[in-house]
Amino acid sequence: MRSARVLLRCCSSLAVWVGAALLGVSLSACTERVKAPKPEPIAEPVPVVDAATADVVEEEDAGADEPSGTFETGAVDAGVEDGPRIGALFMVTPVMLTMEWPPSPRDGKRHTPPSNGVQKGYLRRGAVVRVKPGVTVKPNCREGWFELLDGGFVCGKHASANLDHPKLRTAAAPPRRGASMPYDYGFNVANGTPLYWTIPSRAERATLEPWLRGKPKDDGDGGTETPPWMRTNDGGKPQVTLDELRGEGALARRMVRGFYLSLDSEFKAGSGRWWKTVGGLAAPFERVAPYKPATSFRGIWLRPESAVESGALTYVQDAGSPDAGTSPAPVVDAAVGLPIDGGVAMSDAGAALEAGAVSPTASGVGSAAPGEGISAAFIRGTAAKRYAVEAADTKSPRVSKGQGIGRHSPVRLTGKSVAADGARFFETTERFWVRDRDLIVPPATPRPRQAQAGEKWIDVNLKTQTLVAYEGDTPVYATLVSSGRFNEQDPSQDFRTPPGTFRIRDKHLATTMDGDVTNDGPYSIEDVPWVQYFKGSYALHGAFWHDDFGHVHSHGCVNLAPEDARNLFEWTEPHVPANWHGVSSGDEGKGTIVHVHD
Repeated sequence: MRSARVLLRCCSSLAVWVGAALLGVSLSACTERVKAPKPEPIAEPVPVVDAATADVVEEEDAGADEPSGTFETGAVDAGVEDGPRIGALFMVTPVMLTMEWPPSPRDGKRHTPPSNGVQKGYLRRGAVVRVKPGVTVKPNCREGWFELLDGGFVCGKHASANLDHPKLRTAAAPPRRGASMPYDYGFNVANGTPLYWTIPSRAERATLEPWLRGKPKDDGDGGTETPPWMRTNDGGKPQVTLDELRGEGALARRMVRGFYLSLDSEFKAGSGRWWKTVGGLAAPFERVAPYKPATSFRGIWLRPESAVESGALTYVQDAGSPDAGTSPAPVVDAAVGLPIDGGVAMSDAGAALEAGAVSPTASGVGSAAPGEGISAAFIRGTAAKRYAVEAADTKSPRVSKGQGIGRHSPVRLTGKSVAADGARFFETTERFWVRDRDLIVPPATPRPRQAQAGEKWIDVNLKTQTLVAYEGDTPVYATLVSSGRFNEQDPSQDFRTPPGTFRIRDKHLATTMDGDVTNDGPYSIEDVPWVQYFKGSYALHGAFWHDDFGHVHSHGCVNLAPEDARNLFEWTEPHVPANWHGVSSGDEGKGTIVHVHD
């Protein structure tokens, strides 16, 4: 079993968890190809960078960098109007199921009884959560354990009841739980871009960034005097490893073109203008381009009530957050058209339908009864047209071509079809018709034997590249996916998604994916959104860097459009409590079933 040790550098190739049960795994099975960036402005800058990002947190020394008396060891201040709260001090602040740490190989060497602690989830630095008054001091946590209202315990070495703590004041903005993308992202546009722990001096920059002295960015000869991260090998990506990109001193690491960063803010300091990353590092502003997601596609809620019940329709920020005091203006979620009053979704979707607030034919909204199959479909290519069909109920229907319909557009089918002009046409609920070859129709799948009646489960069809979410035998959500590419002739390029029936093991609002790939070079995508692991390093997750849904694309994971990934993240079990960053299904096997098949 692994010890309670957490690497916090933002370039980690592990899903950052503490403890053996939640330990992340190498994500080389989930490599992704990315598109060139589309610049887009991001949020208003906050002129601050935190140079004190922790490198390692360990059971013995976590919090050792804090002055004595920083952590509360007595009763938590209960004078706050909505009750006592604590703030997470580290990028991975573990939430334990009990006031015990996970087992460690070192236990036996110390001749002490083995620990039976299980990790329930974790908070990210800056997160604020409600706790019960008081703390429990134990030998394994001299600062005292806080008990969270959402369940679980946090040791005072990892959190503080002082919400004015320096590490909380300088933390990145919290992830946007109610948006399709939890953070803003940037695309590294050149090889060798540095990421700094602290702002360097002009002299340091001149040494570490040779292009600032007017030298060529790459001599192209692959010579020994050229740094590995500058050798492009005929203009391609440098064939370096992530280890070769690691830095020392103020330099945390370097990047090659195509790496993605999660961005917190921009600021000016010292010798220039900078981006502050969510992980607390600084990147030269001119070498990172704000990135607009490559897709706006999303699937269809077949049962709006499920969207409301799961919280996928809208997410209400917990009052434990410092930003929760503002009241959002009433909005309407365009995905299903249900009105949201003051940030709280209507609880009775059926009433909304009856009142006319939602049209069964608008925005892909409607009910699918058990046994009806999947009434949703998606436009396959770019040449699809709307058709009008006359005399559809006769033996000689007449078809006329109309306007085009966009690729990936969702449509709802009435179940009626006709054969004409050598093709079959399907009627939509909006009363135009679509040719069969222009449609991707998710097929209905029988409930796997592992799923109980009424239980949530997800069907991933590798043949049609579709996903359907079910509650028992009732489909509630349908969309397109991109699973792993395959190559029968070259095993090194065969990245197919493994078939089987699994359960979601753990969920992360966002986690970094990076690795070294043969022939492709290194890759790194910080804070990939809405990640749900179901088998080893294979996961359902959002992919903002491509728009190829409906076709194989990934190196093994099941790629979803960001909005789809968020909707499913909120719908599946285990639920991630407000202001938490990740959660585990534990050993009980209660995570939502993921059924993957051809």
